[in-house]
Amino acid sequence: MTVFSSLIDALLEEHHVLSLSVSLKGRHWAAPLFYVLDAPRSRLLFVTDLETIHGRMLLETGAAAATVSGQDSNIATLRGLQMWGRADKISPQDIELASYVYNKAFVIPLHLNPTYWSFSPISIKATDNQKYFGHKEKWGKDLFIDG
Repeated sequence: MTVFSSLIDALLEEHHVLSLSVSLKGRHWAAPLFYVLDAPRSRLLFVTDLETIHGRMLLETGAAAATVSGQDSNIATLRGLQMWGRADKISPQDIELASYVYNKAFVIPLHLNPTYWSFSPISIKATDNQKYFGHKEKWGKDLFIDG
């Protein structure tokens, strides 16, 4: 099953940390977070506390940007994703499913009372210099044309 595109899906499966960026009232914050691709629902799942800066900002805005990439030091092998979309706290009706999917990859002790979130991309740009330098692939709405 292809969720976004074969390249984007492969990069999302290959990596497990995203850098989530949030902006609110002229203030910006970024945080590295473990994620899991929830393919049937075309979203990424992550956990973050409501008291973190990015958690508090997300509760107010829901708008977020994210990147996923390796830590290659060779530009010829750089591969990664840039995304923007919605980040929402998982609803009580969806918590059992989301926690099951997330905890298959990253086990979080229940006594920590984790807060599960979803990131639903609206736009994704993939870069894969392994195909050829500067190879780009886009999915979804264009940030500047479609707003």
